[in-house]
Amino acid sequence: MAHILIVEDDAYIAKLLGVRLEHSGHSIIWASDGNQAIARARTHAPDLILLDVTLPGMDGLTVLKHLKQNQATHHIPVMMLTAQTDGISVLTGMDSGADAYLTKPFDFADLLRRIEACLTRRAALQSPQGG
Repeated sequence: MAHILIVEDDAYIAKLLGVRLEHSGHSIIWASDGNQAIARARTHAPDLILLDVTLPGMDGLTVLKHLKQNQATHHIPVMMLTAQTDGISVLTGMDSGADAYLTKPFDFADLLRRIEACLTRRAALQSPQGG
């Protein structure tokens, strides 16, 4: 399965996500703010990042821009997880380089399907035929 970085400032949500994803066979690392997220993405090279938009200090959209502009992290799929459901927020997230956008509250089975879709796309792009 995948090595996933969860970027979530709400410890309860992060723990719940982590336990459920580990139960599904994934390994998890966690960051609670934007600066930690960037550092851990560089250090741990996760297969996927689940990124909240509303974070202390540096917001998730700024984190996303940093990740996509950095040679070491630009290839990592990023799924935005947020309570912001308005169309402008979704478009801004996708225009900033997000691979998927899922609003809270979300269905865990839907989250797993989207994770698999992001990982499948990443694998296809990294294969000799895809990229």
